[in-house]
Amino acid sequence: MSAIELRRSFVHDLVNQLAVIVGHCDLLSDDLKLGSQSAKRVIAIQEIGRGMAQELNEYQYRLSKSVRSVGMQKRDVAQSKQSADPG
Repeated sequence: MSAIELRRSFVHDLVNQLAVIVGHCDLLSDDLKLGSQSAKRVIAIQEIGRGMAQELNEYQYRLSKSVRSVGMQKRDVAQSKQSADPG
């Protein structure tokens, strides 16, 4: 597995874990009094988790785009070698 694939896998796992955290915050907020300190803290955790997940998804997209770009470059190099080889 390449370094980029490992990063993509790691980012994917982090996003999934953040989704669990945000989901648990949703469940907790159902039991908290609206406007209480606890409710405000849970909302802050949700917002941070969602923001981090969004940033990680954008990073994962850039990694995927990079992998495709490298793959196309390798293909182009292989094709040019084949067309340059008369044999």
